[in-house]
Amino acid sequence: MKRAFTLTIVTLVFLLGFAFSVSAQEITVGLSDVLDVQVSPEYPRAFESVNISVRSYNSDFNRANITWYLNGTPELKGIGKTNFTFKTSGVGQTTTVRMDARTAGGGIVSRTFSFRPGDVDLLWEADTYTPPFYKGKKLHSNEGTLRVVALPTILEKDGSIANPKNLVYKWRLGSKVMDDESGFGKQSITFHKDVTFKSNFNVTVVVSTLDDSSSAQSTLRVTPVNPLVILYENNPVLGVMYNKALSTEETLSLTENEVSISAHPFFFDVTSASSNRLNYRWFMNGKSLDTPKIPNDLTLRKIGGSGRAQLRLRLQHTDNILQGAETETTIHYSSNSSSIF
Repeated sequence: MKRAFTLTIVTLVFLLGFAFSVSAQEITVGLSDVLDVQVSPEYPRAFESVNISVRSYNSDFNRANITWYLNGTPELKGIGKTNFTFKTSGVGQTTTVRMDARTAGGGIVSRTFSFRPGDVDLLWEADTYTPPFYKGKKLHSNEGTLRVVALPTILEKDGSIANPKNLVYKWRLGSKVMDDESGFGKQSITFHKDVTFKSNFNVTVVVSTLDDSSSAQSTLRVTPVNPLVILYENNPVLGVMYNKALSTEETLSLTENEVSISAHPFFFDVTSASSNRLNYRWFMNGKSLDTPKIPNDLTLRKIGGSGRAQLRLRLQHTDNILQGAETETTIHYSSNSSSIF
């Protein structure tokens, strides 16, 4: 992505990825030269290749004799050399680029660019439910709550690491600037209904020092997942058998007088599996069953016969219509048939 900006006889400071300042001194014949400058990438990181492209609205730079200097050393020279590529230094280290152009009309245009990179990492956490002993990360689902935290590494002019609480943060959701969530010391941002109905979205932060001398940018791409619910056998001796999820492929044989099945939601916006914000609907062979006292625990008991039955569960969040899931499994029973309490 490229960023275009116009330079006259002024000093400009640009932030993100790297803060770079552009100072201008020019001597021209006739009208003052106005330059269009593009820097790509827009916010380079440490040790990253950067391209600077310039053109003049008043002079034909394709006919100009242009010299590019990197930290005072001439690196590129020739007619029409309007593009220059270089690599930035480390975090907090300044890289200086100067362009001198002698136009065909005898004018001299000079520009200086200073790059001092910063860095910032983005961490995110979803406020969703996962069962006990689940070792994975809680994932974000539509209509769930998502918190993003910026961890910047930005150096002050004296070389010290800037306190994150003393930096300025500018947050964006896609292309939308989150004005209320941006500002001094606002190191984190929380999204809820803002990101509903999006298959994926980008969260971007620009972090800068108060004097704009250094800055950094980072973008996080988030893809919401669909919530799900998984059935497990609840063994009276061993407890919930989290090592064996029940499904259409993994069935359950009813060999004892009774067996309990426990349902556990994943990535719903609740704090427990038995939350009153979850509506459990159990079905046996298509017939709706009474909701158990503990809605996510169902008990099956033998009453005679043999065969198999299809057990289905539909789970819906009562407030968030996009948070729903269903699952099913098959119960095999012999000598007796099963009934549900």
